[in-house]
Amino acid sequence: VRMVVLSVAILNKSGKPLLSRQMVEMTRIRIEGLLAAFPKLKASDKQHTYVETENVRYLYQPLESLFLVLVTTKKSNIIEDLETLRLLSKVVPEYAEGLSEEQVLDHSFELIFAFDEVIANGGFNEHISLDTVRTNLEMDSHEEKLSMMIRASKESEARDIMKRKAVEIREIREMHKEGPGAGAMRGVGGGVGSGGVGSDTGIDAGVSFASPAGGASAATAAPFATSAAAAPAEKPRRVIKSGMRLGKGGKTSAMMRALAAEDGISVAADGEGAAAAAGGASAAAAATAASAPVVAEGVVLRLEEKFSAQCLRDGGLESMDVKGTLSLLVNDPERARVVVRVVQGANPGFQFQSHPHIDKKRFAASSELALRDPSKSFPAGTALSILRWRFSRQDDSLLPLTINCWPEETRAGVMNVNIEYSLEREEMELHDVVVAIPLGTASEPQVGHADGTYKHNAKAQMLEWRIDSIDSSNSTGTLEFSIAQKSDDAFFPVEVSFHSMSTLCDVQVGDVVSADGGEHVRHSTASELTVDTFTVG
Repeated sequence: VRMVVLSVAILNKSGKPLLSRQMVEMTRIRIEGLLAAFPKLKASDKQHTYVETENVRYLYQPLESLFLVLVTTKKSNIIEDLETLRLLSKVVPEYAEGLSEEQVLDHSFELIFAFDEVIANGGFNEHISLDTVRTNLEMDSHEEKLSMMIRASKESEARDIMKRKAVEIREIREMHKEGPGAGAMRGVGGGVGSGGVGSDTGIDAGVSFASPAGGASAATAAPFATSAAAAPAEKPRRVIKSGMRLGKGGKTSAMMRALAAEDGISVAADGEGAAAAAGGASAAAAATAASAPVVAEGVVLRLEEKFSAQCLRDGGLESMDVKGTLSLLVNDPERARVVVRVVQGANPGFQFQSHPHIDKKRFAASSELALRDPSKSFPAGTALSILRWRFSRQDDSLLPLTINCWPEETRAGVMNVNIEYSLEREEMELHDVVVAIPLGTASEPQVGHADGTYKHNAKAQMLEWRIDSIDSSNSTGTLEFSIAQKSDDAFFPVEVSFHSMSTLCDVQVGDVVSADGGEHVRHSTASELTVDTFTVG
């Protein structure tokens, strides 16, 4: 006979219901009547028992000052009922984080969700364990974590672009306050001569002051061009050219447009060029210069490395794996024909592999990443992994961080735990370091000393030790706590996570040059090391 649970309830010693979850359809009056009859029926001389009426059976278990009550049908299998009651007695302190009335009321929704995992709709047992209940309620999703990481990366990149745009706007405002003449003084090829004959003036920061064709007043320009003399005088107009672009055809940000509107500045599209000409040049020369593009950061390089390691409790290394990539993103199609010059260290044990379209002989000879076919270009708007490397050996000299965990029994049933971290590579700086120590119990540990901050997670039965940043100034740190525990194994495995702007492999981008003429190409470079898995014990 399958069990049918009508209701799961938590009552105080006086019989007042604190929480009740109905597993089948029933009226409020009926469940209140069933729970009101329970205090009169329970036996006071037993710790764990059941009582029956004509229609239902009550199974209950005392939980300090509370009662956990199962109301079932009389035909229900009492063996399964007792097993369910035993599991629920573990669930209550796990998700109420205690056994007081206030804690039960504060965590009522968490308890209801947990009850629903143990008993399905209709009152049938799910036959699951406490670990399965934890897993189901955590709803941990690797895809969600990956999505959040990508979103955080995009937000960080957008903030950096916003800061650069804000700096450009401030520079433009300062030049505007100084007047067009001051701006022309700083222009490339500015037309400030002894005769006062000016021309279109381009500014290095991507701003140009455009004047009418010929660039001078009608009186001055008359000997040179009649059409220029007849042209009406126009107010100097400033044009903002876009800087670094994330993709082809990207639009200027709304923030930049709003800031530009405050000073009456017109914003040019990405494809427009900067007008620049020498003083006294003809209108044809000015038109040619106006079509010249502004030098922008059209190439983005990113070094990404993932680190995995399994260390033994005694400090030895069981396995380690490092995987890295160098990716190239061309935002400007005109910058697609480039050569990436790489600077490498000794890197013993690392294996490098370049993209099939990269000239391997040239890379082996001069550490230059160039396309094997010189007539082709890198794809624009798509990140391409042009170099990969891997390290897979039992060599602890590459470990950036070591963790030493020492549990010791101080008195019967109480363990004192000392955990120490050591930065093995002091040239690196680690950020957002989290050391997660399992406890094997939901009880809160007594922390005696902590370098950094800590947080107790009762649901996961874990103590999280957090250090914002680790570098040569705080290369070692300790955490000491005591807790009621009998086994050393309860504190392993210790899980570690962090990220760094430095990679374990000694590889850097030295320069980016044009594949045609060898001139320098403006670019941006970023590197990041992240932990895939790092466990001790």
